[in-house]
Amino acid sequence: MPVGYGIGDRRMFIIDFITSDIIGSNPPKVVRPTARRLINELPGVTTRYNEALNKQIEVHRLIETAGQLDRSNCSERKYIKGLIRLDTELTHYMRYAEKRCRKFKSGCILFLPEASLWIKKTQVYRSLLKYHAGKIRNRGNLKRSACRCGIENALSIPPKVLYERIKVCVEQCDYFRKHGKPHQRKHLNDRLQVAIDKEDDVAEKQILAIITREKEKSKWNRNNEPEHVSKSK
Repeated sequence: MPVGYGIGDRRMFIIDFITSDIIGSNPPKVVRPTARRLINELPGVTTRYNEALNKQIEVHRLIETAGQLDRSNCSERKYIKGLIRLDTELTHYMRYAEKRCRKFKSGCILFLPEASLWIKKTQVYRSLLKYHAGKIRNRGNLKRSACRCGIENALSIPPKVLYERIKVCVEQCDYFRKHGKPHQRKHLNDRLQVAIDKEDDVAEKQILAIITREKEKSKWNRNNEPEHVSKSK
C-alpha cells in the first residue's frame, strides 16, 4: 500500500493480467442456438408433424412390432429391453417428423419476391449444370422447376451460357443482400395496404407483427454495430 493511504487517497491501483488468467486457454465457443422446428402456434406445423410421424410408424410397422412383443412369452428382462428399443426407435421417428415441420432460412437475404426468384434461378441453373454433367437424370422435375422460374428451353441451354447466367444471379443476390431493406419495407407496406383494402383483419395483424419485428431487429443490429473510430494520420 502507498505511504499515507487512507479514506481521502484517490490514487488508482492498476493490476496487469492476461486474458487466459480469467477465461483459460480453451474458452467456450459461442455458437448460434438451435431453434425448434415444432411450434404449435404456427399454422400447419402440427398437421405436418402428425402426418410425418404416422407415416414413419406405418412404414416401419412399429405398432405391429409392439403387439408381437406384448404377445410373446419372453422373460421380463427381454420384455423391458424390447420396450426400450421400441421407445428409442419412436424417438428417432419423432425427431425426423420434427425436422419435416418447417424449413430454416439462413437470413442472409431478406425475404422478397424478387430476391426469391433470383435464388431459385441460381439453383435451377446449377442443377442444369449437373444435368449436363450426367449427375441428374430426372428431366421432368428439372423442366418443371425451370418453367416455374420462367426459364424456357432449359435443357437446351449450353453450359457456357449457364455460367454467365449464374454470374448474373449471384450479382443480383449480392445486391439484395446489401440493399434489400428498402425493398422489404416497400413489399410489406404494399401487402399491408392490400390486406386493409380487403378488410382482412388476420392478415393485417400478421403483417403489422412482421413490420414490428423487423424494426426491432434493425434497432438491435444498429445498437450492436462496432463503432468506427477514425484514426488521424
